[in-house]
Amino acid sequence: AFSRDYRSQTPFHIWTIDREIKEMVKRFSGKSPPPTTTSAEGETTPTVLAEPPQTLALPAEATPIEKRDTKETWKNVRTRFLSELGGAYRSNDLVLFLGAGVSVEAGIPTWNNLLRSLLTELVSSKAKSGGNAKDVEQTVDRLQRQHGLSPLLIARYIRVGLGAEFDKLLSTVLYRDLKTPLQEHTKLLNSIAKICRPTRNGLSIKAVVTYNFDDLLEARLDELSIDYFSIYRESDVPKSHELGIYHVHGFLPRDIRRREIADSLLVFSEEGYHTVFMDPYSWSNIVQLNFLRQSTCLLIGLSAQDPNLRRLADFIARRIKSTRHFVILRREPTEAGMNTGAQELYDTISHGLQEEVLREIGFNVLWFESFDERCV
Repeated sequence: AFSRDYRSQTPFHIWTIDREIKEMVKRFSGKSPPPTTTSAEGETTPTVLAEPPQTLALPAEATPIEKRDTKETWKNVRTRFLSELGGAYRSNDLVLFLGAGVSVEAGIPTWNNLLRSLLTELVSSKAKSGGNAKDVEQTVDRLQRQHGLSPLLIARYIRVGLGAEFDKLLSTVLYRDLKTPLQEHTKLLNSIAKICRPTRNGLSIKAVVTYNFDDLLEARLDELSIDYFSIYRESDVPKSHELGIYHVHGFLPRDIRRREIADSLLVFSEEGYHTVFMDPYSWSNIVQLNFLRQSTCLLIGLSAQDPNLRRLADFIARRIKSTRHFVILRREPTEAGMNTGAQELYDTISHGLQEEVLREIGFNVLWFESFDERCV
């Protein structure tokens, strides 16, 4: 056993984990470690100091949901957020992220309606002589119920089932109910196109990232004589005077001469998502990561539910620790038959939790109640 009475002419010290931890605390925090008391046996223990009781103070952005989510409050917050967006626009730092909601009023189907139409085409093609309309509809209904929890899986069944006809039928269904002329049926798209026009002092949108296959934004920019460049491959690079429109899920323009589908990955079904998930260096992932890291992004017609977008946004938010992006969402209307107290409680929890979850991945929510509402 080691004797405490041992004496040596050579200086030395005994390493202990307690000693090293104290040194690390002092070095990295700039504060001295808590005082210790040495016992008669030479052992050290922390000295407990009496402190006044502390009250937990929540930071401003962590205000309890029930105190923040009142009608007056969310509208005031929206006004502040709009002011911040105006500042980003004036700094040429605003990037638009567009989803299906931008094109719906022009007759482009929603994702669910697109899947149902394509599934109907698939079932009809498998039925003899096109099949009875009622038989086709019942078969489509059952197929959707069978895979109702996985739209991406339904999309894969459709792509495999349609085979070589898939691209053609997708384009046909996409534009089948298109309303023209566009400027008369696309209020939201018109507004987006107008803010893409460079002003006399050079202000404009920095770029557009779209998850849509359609070319409606390009069509409106053509009508307004605004220079742009559609990007759907890694080799596509806009010129300095052109607005880059990044089709990160692929591009299906109506003009067949512009369509180079072999060079454009369509992120339509689960295998497309698997491709972008597994390739962190894909051009579409890098584009989104760069804009999410460097700019202020505004989601329009996009509910921030796309799994790859959420993954990329979460990746950036964990490193930057700031909430600088915005998503426009509609507040859920009052449900018939629900009493006032229950409705208020539901609104508080539902809207409040949506805000908290989106804030975690870097997005503020711009709420609105009606599609005709003017917020500016």
